[in-house]
Amino acid sequence: MVAQRHAFIYSLLGQRRCRPSVFLVDTSPGNLTTAMSAQLRHELDVLRLPESHVAVLDVPVDTEDEKDYGYRKTESARKLLTAEDSPYGCEYLLVTNADNLYTDKWMRYLFAHLRRGVPGVASDWLDHNFDFKRLSVSWCNSGCDLGAAVVRVDFARQAAFRLCKHGWYDADGCWFDDIAKLPGFKPTLVHTPLFVHQ
Repeated sequence: MVAQRHAFIYSLLGQRRCRPSVFLVDTSPGNLTTAMSAQLRHELDVLRLPESHVAVLDVPVDTEDEKDYGYRKTESARKLLTAEDSPYGCEYLLVTNADNLYTDKWMRYLFAHLRRGVPGVASDWLDHNFDFKRLSVSWCNSGCDLGAAVVRVDFARQAAFRLCKHGWYDADGCWFDDIAKLPGFKPTLVHTPLFVHQ
């Protein structure tokens, strides 16, 4: 998992068009959180990555459950990063997992749309759950992997990761569906596979 995490971080920081800020959130349940956050900070020191580009966020949650797949902590991080008075100054939000790898063309494809201020952009991807078959993105009905989409922060602010009718497992699909219902939201879909879910 450590090697996957390092590859994931470098795949984001190796983008040629621009370098995104990366905020790592440990979604381990219970008492593992403090130890894991310390481990993440140690890894960043070893990799010699500047805090201006990669940082570990400690996010509190009221309740934890191993069956929430880390979405309660993800929701706390979403609130922190998208708040109107957030100190992080994000324009767009990508919520992803450390087992994803982005091609070096990912930002080049997205940047053309992001600089026009589009509400959201999502791309096709390859997924290990489907023998690395190329999956064609669609914004709604679970047709968009969590790491496939970038959402403008004013829209990301209005939708929460929440418990859905099929449980927490579907929280990302519900998030995309909720964003799609917001007034003025019209996503751009890029039908080129730009990342791999390992």
